[in-house]
Amino acid sequence: SHKEKRSSYAPESGVRYDGIYRIEKCWRKVGIQ
Repeated sequence: SHKEKRSSYAPESGVRYDGIYRIEKCWRKVGIQ
């Protein structure tokens, strides 16, 4: 389902997704889940 959304927002979603993913990883490392 979220694969279709990705296709819909193609480029912007890619960049935004990458940023969110990075932040999430950072938080997990810090331990602020």
